[in-house]
Amino acid sequence: MNNVKAIIACFLFAVGITVTSGWNTYSPNIIFFLSFSGFIGLGIGDIFLLKAFAEIGPARSMMLFAFQPVFIGFLSYLYLDQETSSTHYDVIICFLFCLFFISYEKFKESGHWNLIGVLFAIIGIVLDGIGLLITRYCFDQSVSMTSLESNFYRCLGAILLFIIYSRFKRVNLIRNLKKLDLSSINYVLIGCFLGTFLSLLFYLHAAKSANLATLTSFSITSTIFSAIFESIFLRRTPSKYFYASFLFFILGISLIISN
Repeated sequence: MNNVKAIIACFLFAVGITVTSGWNTYSPNIIFFLSFSGFIGLGIGDIFLLKAFAEIGPARSMMLFAFQPVFIGFLSYLYLDQETSSTHYDVIICFLFCLFFISYEKFKESGHWNLIGVLFAIIGIVLDGIGLLITRYCFDQSVSMTSLESNFYRCLGAILLFIIYSRFKRVNLIRNLKKLDLSSINYVLIGCFLGTFLSLLFYLHAAKSANLATLTSFSITSTIFSAIFESIFLRRTPSKYFYASFLFFILGISLIISN
């Protein structure tokens, strides 16, 4: 799935560059860092994130993105000279409660905490955050670079990961795609266009100038939409543990925004 996402998005970004700003020349260092950010963020990070989706569901996985503003804020302060705040400590406490209720719900359902799903999500979040920081550094070094261009090189990095991965384990990309019916293929294409191409296009456009901790705090409101879509598609009412976790999630976000 991640391989398909990267290939389709890379093609769309290439088309976008060709019909808009055209192809510009950047230093090899910038291209390397952008490709590396895609390698670890869009490649390795998204593999862990999709594994977390399978283990604990999209809504609960995305809720754990509430940790990212704290993590990003700390690293942005160290490496990008962006301001941080002592309020982050209160936010961490809120998100730890959020994490507890997500895990406790799985414990009640299955008799175990399903910490592997939580761990997958956290690894994906950390790698995604590191990729974002590297991308922002590249924007600061090349202010003329567009979101289309940065995303193109990041997708190349993700594709490189899967080329390397396929040398050790067969991916069977074409064979697995042929197993899907037309409806499933349409879902894949729509997901790649909306969830990878358009979302990354707008996200990195904002990342060029926004405070990264603030930006990531707004981006994790995707939890709300994930919960809604998950409930609709699975026809399942969210549990009381989800609501308790969501309450601490909202409290943590409120602290970030008010700060």
